[in-house]
Amino acid sequence: MLHGAYSAALPTQRAYRPEIAVVVDEHSPLYGAPTGEINGRLLTFGRVAFYRIGAPVGLYLLDDLLAGRVPRAKLYLFLNAFRLDDVQLRSLREHTGGKGSVRLWMYAPGYVCGDTLDTAHIGQVTGIAVKEIAPREGTVNPYRAAARPCRRANLPLTPTFAVADPAAEVLAR
Repeated sequence: MLHGAYSAALPTQRAYRPEIAVVVDEHSPLYGAPTGEINGRLLTFGRVAFYRIGAPVGLYLLDDLLAGRVPRAKLYLFLNAFRLDDVQLRSLREHTGGKGSVRLWMYAPGYVCGDTLDTAHIGQVTGIAVKEIAPREGTVNPYRAAARPCRRANLPLTPTFAVADPAAEVLAR
């Protein structure tokens, strides 16, 4: 029955073109500690919000974006682009640039460049200069819902970064 319905609907289907493209790099987790502390929070807990955001969302791999297989979107949300080389960055800009598109970076985009860790490369990726600072008192408090309590709360975040760009305008904290 479903096969018949699908076959009948197929000629009228249009390509899915979401307004928001959530981009995940399947290689970046290999450059961090073998725990789910950062990647687990970035890749898992955000999904609840994506499905309730009120705009069409598509989930994509960074490799597919770099190959030009991701449709143009109004917002590109990069969850874990820790590892970006210059070739990838050029391709990323080519496929996500243009009027009406915004790139939103989560934690440490481009911090891993080649075989080095470099805050200057974060600045090249985002356009905002940052510096690494000593871990301070404070923690990452992951999303909690009454039905889904976290196993561990108050997780330390390291490395820690701060904006070091006098031209940057703070929109939120």
